[in-house]
Amino acid sequence: MNVKYCVAIFIGFTLVAVGNGFKFILCARNLPSMDPENGAPDTYINVKYASSATAPYQLLGRTKYVLNDKNPDFPEIFTIPEGGDSTEALKFDIYDADSPDEGDDYMGYVWTRISTVKKDTDLVVQNSIKSGVGAGQLFIKVQAS
Repeated sequence: MNVKYCVAIFIGFTLVAVGNGFKFILCARNLPSMDPENGAPDTYINVKYASSATAPYQLLGRTKYVLNDKNPDFPEIFTIPEGGDSTEALKFDIYDADSPDEGDDYMGYVWTRISTVKKDTDLVVQNSIKSGVGAGQLFIKVQAS
């Protein structure tokens, strides 16, 4: 699967604003191999939201695992409440799931202000994964209300 396919999925996907918020979906590309035995990660993402620069991050939700895939598409739809200030932020912690005995591998994170994502309504926002192993990209597709 390539980025064009990911973008095509998102552009063809109808997102509807709910109440006083907006929704988004995720996909990742070019993730690194984390487990030598299979070569592709079993990826999931914890999605966190902060309503301001001084507010703590709260877990908004978590994707399901996508097994053995360096280019996962996540079907979950996340809703962000409208409001807050210009410092509202999203943080995406990306993991490779392993057995309970081994613990999960931290692959890295993406952080972005919601105002940046909102500027790109109906487009896909690409962010490089930082820290951890620091490889790959996360794509965010949003439609604001």
